[in-house]
Amino acid sequence: MSGAKGGYGAYFCNRNILQEIRRRISVDFTNYLCYDQVVEYLNQLSDENSCELIVLGRSEEGREILGARIGSSDAKAAVIESGIHAREWIAPITALYIISQISKDPEMVDNVQWIIIPILNPDGYHYSWLDIKNILLFAANRSFSSLVVIYFTSSREFSCTDHCNEDYRGEEAWSEPESRSIKYLIRQLGPSCALYLSLHNFLQSIMYPWGYSKQPPEDAIDLIHLATEAQTAIRNKYGTRYRIGQSSYIDRLTPGCSIDWAKAEGKIKYCYSIELPGPTYRFEVPPNHIVKIASECYEAIKVFRQSMSYGKI
Repeated sequence: MSGAKGGYGAYFCNRNILQEIRRRISVDFTNYLCYDQVVEYLNQLSDENSCELIVLGRSEEGREILGARIGSSDAKAAVIESGIHAREWIAPITALYIISQISKDPEMVDNVQWIIIPILNPDGYHYSWLDIKNILLFAANRSFSSLVVIYFTSSREFSCTDHCNEDYRGEEAWSEPESRSIKYLIRQLGPSCALYLSLHNFLQSIMYPWGYSKQPPEDAIDLIHLATEAQTAIRNKYGTRYRIGQSSYIDRLTPGCSIDWAKAEGKIKYCYSIELPGPTYRFEVPPNHIVKIASECYEAIKVFRQSMSYGKI
């Protein structure tokens, strides 16, 4: 298709696919899924009682922001969000893989409830599938006023104010429905939420706050210790080496990132951004890498679950 980049061309959702999307789909994680396919797959899992489907909100264009709850609502909560940056296709499919694995493993819900949001930015993700030149690498949402990269902060003075910049912060704090949906969820969970993970790519890292400052958090040692256990589990799978470090050092200053807000305002001690591979392909990870990347990430998720079940978190 014209405008398709790298190995993605054959995987765009065209109109024929979208018209037939309601048929039952089989997901083997050898291909990417468009928004409608993700919704259908989540509905299938819900129908099979593998998870409880929750609607966190709606996007500017009316798409549902869906989450999958697995486990008892009375247990400690772990939140995983992905797909906030539309071009990072490997993150939502990894979140779906995690949902599929947790739903089949009773040990993973021992004293833990998982709330996993595969596509936090459904409008942007849908837009990234359109067969338009350069659209694949689109990052923002589809706010009617402008294209906005979604921020989580009430302190906006360090964020970008240029409407034409891909890091534009929005017109005001909490202007976007995507960030509001997470804010309401975390506030509803309250002290029961013990872990917050944000999936991205392509820095191949486990990053902890702060993104807005070079100053480390007071409990950085605790964050590093748990991240090191997760890093080891990932490496033991296929030998892939993830870096560990503070977000503002591994990436750059990122005021308004979700893990900063979850830690500072949500009062969640253990917050991480897991940057999936890979540096070679950047945002255009070939589909034949999905299972390897997702299964490695799941090894880290099992480490976090063990810490929660045993009361370490």
